[in-house]
Amino acid sequence: MADTNKNNKHIGHFVRLIIAVTALYFAFKGESIKEIVNSFSKLNPFVVISAILLSLAGQFVFVCRWLLILRTQQIKIKYLQA
Repeated sequence: MADTNKNNKHIGHFVRLIIAVTALYFAFKGESIKEIVNSFSKLNPFVVISAILLSLAGQFVFVCRWLLILRTQQIKIKYLQA
């Protein structure tokens, strides 16, 4: 039974990866890879790192909020499971 759940989880991750790659393909179809790389190289590293850190902080708040909601209903799970 546990192997079936593990296989289903891997299949789910694979399907998500395929969907993401397909979406990226259609989003950038017809664009020059050199232009895209050139545009990204001009970005301010401080702004990029700040955006990533803010995104991670937002995810942390989201997880903490759900942990609090679940604990008020006497459902206890570990942080990493959330």
